[in-house]
Amino acid sequence: MTKLLFEKFNSVSVFFLVLFLISGFYIIPFTDFSFTFVSQIKRVFFLFFLVLLISRLNFKKISQEFTTLILVLLLIYFLGQFLFRQEYLSEYIKRMVGIIFITCLGNFILQGKKSAYISLSLKIFKSSYIFLFFLSFIFFTVFNKDFCEAFKLGFGNNRANFQIWMSQFIFLVYLTCNAKKDEQIKSKFIWAKNFKEIFFVSPIIVLLTWFGLRTGLIISLMVILYFSSKDGALKFFKVGLVLFSIIFIANILSPVKDRPLFRQVNLSQNDLKSLASTNQILFGNNHTFSNIDTFFQYVDTISSQRLQTIVGGFRTINQENFLFGQGFENVYIKLSDGGNLEIHNVFLQVLTELGFIGFGLFICLLFYPFYLVFIKKKKRNERTPKEIFICVAFMIVGLIHPELLIYQMSTCILFWVCYFEIIRRNN
Repeated sequence: MTKLLFEKFNSVSVFFLVLFLISGFYIIPFTDFSFTFVSQIKRVFFLFFLVLLISRLNFKKISQEFTTLILVLLLIYFLGQFLFRQEYLSEYIKRMVGIIFITCLGNFILQGKKSAYISLSLKIFKSSYIFLFFLSFIFFTVFNKDFCEAFKLGFGNNRANFQIWMSQFIFLVYLTCNAKKDEQIKSKFIWAKNFKEIFFVSPIIVLLTWFGLRTGLIISLMVILYFSSKDGALKFFKVGLVLFSIIFIANILSPVKDRPLFRQVNLSQNDLKSLASTNQILFGNNHTFSNIDTFFQYVDTISSQRLQTIVGGFRTINQENFLFGQGFENVYIKLSDGGNLEIHNVFLQVLTELGFIGFGLFICLLFYPFYLVFIKKKKRNERTPKEIFICVAFMIVGLIHPELLIYQMSTCILFWVCYFEIIRRNN
């Protein structure tokens, strides 16, 4: 079995698996490597992987898929934006390299007879290995102060990106546990066998709760409850009860006291009124405070000013920039507290930066697999692939996150693997 597994390995799959594993880290625990050094090494590794993908592609069989056409149009559009604006060269290069990477990765998957990446990922990142990996994180968080502090900062990858990276392993656990050759637990652990997925992902749930990583926790809840619902209402209820019990107990016993999960929830009317009085983005310069203002201010506060950035983002759109946008790195919202923040919604970010034309290409790209599954699938009476929900989950996260999908490869490489796997199967 081991020999057969290693025979399936090649340089491309090894690079992919290593890239997937290290993509969450910009600081390596228990080493003296600087953030800059790790960043440069990762960029070099990423470029080597890209060159390797290009060298292995059969250009005579480059897919004529709709996806490839849209990606090429996006690349041309990015290049045209830069030539017109002549600014932020490094940012445009990063975006264009990302598009090239997605195109090469996608065509490499589409040229294969089976999903090399998903099958290998499920064999290497087994549920039991994932469980032990994140269990060690819990151990070091409790007994090593430096490790705990590094975790608070997302190991240099910022907290938002790191928690999304963690959530990808929950997808892998559920893909593994729903595979044909399911991973079994010893029979004496009867309770764990009935809730094997919860058992395997429980360290991730605990860590997300301890560090108040709410986006990652939302993704986890979506994945766990979705797959549980496919086994019936009773299983859904039991798993939900166990899941929320884990979160409740972990929150009470959390050793991380400065990042509570339910921070900013208990706000008084006076606090909300005081915040609303200075929130010119949501309420304008002169307004009379009302109950509806209380609600919007409460949502804005507990969502870490995401509502402000979304409202502010829409207000930057006008007749001059509607078609072609305002360009990369030109859209920041000045918050009521004086700070600046990106729009925390990748769809609105694309609309403001690339305009209606770029936004149209972006939407066509993202929703193409859904067209294949939910329009064409009906004619063939096929089952909905599990990977489609992973794509849905990432797109929902994009509603509250600024850097995702075509903008941040390290946090959404699993999205693109599942995306092209859906297209490959439908071909």
